[in-house]
Amino acid sequence: MNIYVYAIRAVEARQIKIGCSANPQARLAGFRVGNGSRGEWVVAAKVVSSEVERELHHRLAAHRLQGEWFRETPEVLAAIEELRAMGNPWTAKRGAGPDT
Repeated sequence: MNIYVYAIRAVEARQIKIGCSANPQARLAGFRVGNGSRGEWVVAAKVVSSEVERELHHRLAAHRLQGEWFRETPEVLAAIEELRAMGNPWTAKRGAGPDT
């Protein structure tokens, strides 16, 4: 099974959700339904295990708002750049995501 660590940005709120999913596009669709803020892809990187997500959550704990949501800070943006370096199969165009 493919596992992806993804980041979705809540544009108006300047918050970033860092999560893990076998189907990150479905996660974005759910985000749009369940949250009034417009969402956009930041990154989705294929990883070997969900441990990558856990490590990021631990490292970024000081920036956590709640659950998988983090303030958009330089440290959080740097972690996202690390995900991009791991291999981002999708562009960061608004609304673009896996399988689009």
